[in-house]
Amino acid sequence: YEKQGWELYRIVDKEGQPVRFPVAVGNWLFITDLVIGVKQGDGVLNLFLDNEELSQWPYYSRNRDNGMLQAIWFSQCFLKAIQALGLKVKIAHLNDWQTTLVAEYVKTAPYADAAAQLKIITTIHNPEYQGRYGSENFDLTGLPRSLYTSEGLEFWGDWAMLKALKSGLLAYAVSDTYAHEIQDDSNPAGHGLQGFFRSLGPRLRGALNGIDYRKWGFKEGQPRDKGYYRKALEEIARKEG
Repeated sequence: YEKQGWELYRIVDKEGQPVRFPVAVGNWLFITDLVIGVKQGDGVLNLFLDNEELSQWPYYSRNRDNGMLQAIWFSQCFLKAIQALGLKVKIAHLNDWQTTLVAEYVKTAPYADAAAQLKIITTIHNPEYQGRYGSENFDLTGLPRSLYTSEGLEFWGDWAMLKALKSGLLAYAVSDTYAHEIQDDSNPAGHGLQGFFRSLGPRLRGALNGIDYRKWGFKEGQPRDKGYYRKALEEIARKEG
C-alpha cells in the first residue's frame, strides 16, 4: 500500500500497545492488527485489517480455500474492529460474497451489542461469484449448523456465502433492470440463485450504477474546481435532507 501512496499507522491503545485481536477460522487463529491508512495528496482515511499471513495470499482467488478463509476472517474482523474501537455503527454497506457473512455473524452472541443497532445493506454486482464452497468447509465459519439448509446458506449440496445477505435489511442490484433479470428463471444472470433472489421480495431493489447527469453534468461556463463541487454537494444535501 505504501507503493500506492498510502501512509500506514498502527492503532495503539492508551498504553501504547497495538490494538489487535484473535480471529478463529476453524482450527486457525489469525492475530489481526488495526491500521489507519492516509492517502497522500487527498488525506482520505481508511481502516485496514492486517494479518501478515493472510495478506500474502491473493484475495480474489474465488474458487480456492484461501479465498474462503479470508472471507470468513474478514467478516468477523469487521465486527471485532467495531468492538475494539468502541464505534457505534448504524449502517454497514457490504459488497458481494467476500463480506456477506457479516450479516450472519452479527446475529451471534459475541456481537449482540452491535446487532442492536446495526442495519446491513448489500450490493450485488454479479451473482456468478457466490463464494461457493463444499459442505465439508461450512464448519470453518463457526456459525450454527442450523444455517446449512436450503433456506439458509446451503446451495445444491455446497454452501454459498452470498446467500447470507438474506439476513440483512436490504439488497441492491446495480440497476432496476438487473434486479429483475437475476430473479428470472429464463435469464442466466441469476446463476442458479433466481429463486433465492425472488424470496427477498421487496427487500431486493435496484440502484442505478452511474450518475444523475441532471445533478452532476457539466454546464457551459460552469467552474470545475473542488470548491465548487463541495458547495454543490452541501446544497444537494440541504435540499434532500
